[in-house]
Amino acid sequence: VIHRDVKPDNVFLLADDTIKLVDFGLARLMTTTSMTRSGSIMGSPGYIAPEIIEGRKADSRTDIFSFGVVLYEMLTGERPFGPYTAFESYATVIYRILSEQSKNPSELNPAVEPWLDDVVRRCMMKNPDERFQSAGEVLEAIDSHVVPAPSPVKTVPDVEALRGEGREVATEEMTGAGRPMIAGAEQKTGAPRKRRFSPLKVGLMIAVPLIIAAIIVGVLALTGAFNSASAQVESPNLINLEEKDAVKAIRAAGLNVGKKTPGFSYDIWRGKIMRQFPEAGKTVPRGSSMDYWVSLGNDVVQVPDVVNQPEASATATLMAYGLKITRLPGFNAQVAPGNVFEITPAPGTLVAKGDTVRMRINTGAAPKPGRSVPLPRPKASQPASP
Repeated sequence: VIHRDVKPDNVFLLADDTIKLVDFGLARLMTTTSMTRSGSIMGSPGYIAPEIIEGRKADSRTDIFSFGVVLYEMLTGERPFGPYTAFESYATVIYRILSEQSKNPSELNPAVEPWLDDVVRRCMMKNPDERFQSAGEVLEAIDSHVVPAPSPVKTVPDVEALRGEGREVATEEMTGAGRPMIAGAEQKTGAPRKRRFSPLKVGLMIAVPLIIAAIIVGVLALTGAFNSASAQVESPNLINLEEKDAVKAIRAAGLNVGKKTPGFSYDIWRGKIMRQFPEAGKTVPRGSSMDYWVSLGNDVVQVPDVVNQPEASATATLMAYGLKITRLPGFNAQVAPGNVFEITPAPGTLVAKGDTVRMRINTGAAPKPGRSVPLPRPKASQPASP
C-alpha cells in the first residue's frame, strides 16, 4: 500500500512511545497508477515526490521521499523545499522539488552527524532509483549507526585470587599492557633458531609470485584495464541548449541518450534543457546514459482530470486551462456513452499552455469480435467537364 500523504500531521506518537501513521484517505494499492483527483496533485505541498508532480506512477519509494522530508524537518525545524512563508505559491514549492537540491540538515543544525545527512539526502533523491528501495533499507541504514556493536570485554587476572589458590605470580615481569604475567606461561627465550630452505623451495618461492603476477598482467591487458582512462569521458553541459543540440552533444561525448522528462522553469525558455544527470563536467563511463529535463517554460498548467465527464463539459474544462484538444473515438464499458474514458497526458501532468491533449470518448458501440471495420474506398476521379 502506498500512503501518498506522509507528513508530520499524519504521524502520531502515543503515550507508550508507539508511532502510528494515520489518514490513509489517499492510500492506493501498489498496482494503482492514477494519482490525481479533480485536476490537482494528491498530497500536501512540500512533501510530494517529484514523480507525483510529473504524473508518473508512484510506488513505495514515493513514501520514502516524503519520509525524508519529514526527517529533514525533525532535524532542522524547516521544510527542505518550503513553503517558507504563507505567501509562497504552490508553483514555487513544486519548482524547488523538481529542480533544486536542499541544504544538508547539518548546515542548519550542526548537531546532525554526516551519516544522517547521507540518509536524508538519499531518501530525497529526485530519481526514485537512487533512493532507498524500501523502508527496511532506511531502517537498516539508521540502525547501523544508532545501535553500536557491543565491544569485547577483556578480563584481567586477579593477582590476589591467584595467590590464594597457591599459584605463583611473577610480579617483576610485566606485559606490554602493564598486566602481571602468570608464572609458568610459555615464554620464548634465547636466540631464534635459523630456518634452512632447500634450493628447490627457494626457487618455488621466487617463481610462483612471478607467475601469478604475469597472469594478472595478462588478464588486465586482455580486458583493457590499462586503457581505463580512455573508457572514461566527461559529461557535456546541456543547460540552455535546444533538445536537438543536446542530443548531438551527448552522442559526440560518447554517451547514450537517456530519459527525457518535461518540467517547468522560471529562467529557462520553453524547449531548452533545464536540468541534466550526470551534471556537467562529471567523469562517467563511455557508453553510459545521460538523462535530461526539457523546460515547458513558466506558463504551465496541470492536466485536469476530466475522465468520466461528458464530452462537452470535458472540452470546456480543457479549453479553460488553455489546452488544445484532439478527440478520439473508442469504447469503454465502465463509463456512459458520450463520456471521456481516457486522457493523455495523464491527469496531473505538468504541461505548457497551448499543448495538445488527446481525449478518448466512449461511442457506446463495442467492436464485434473477429470483424474489422471496412475502410471507405476512395472515389474514382471524374473527368473534367469541357
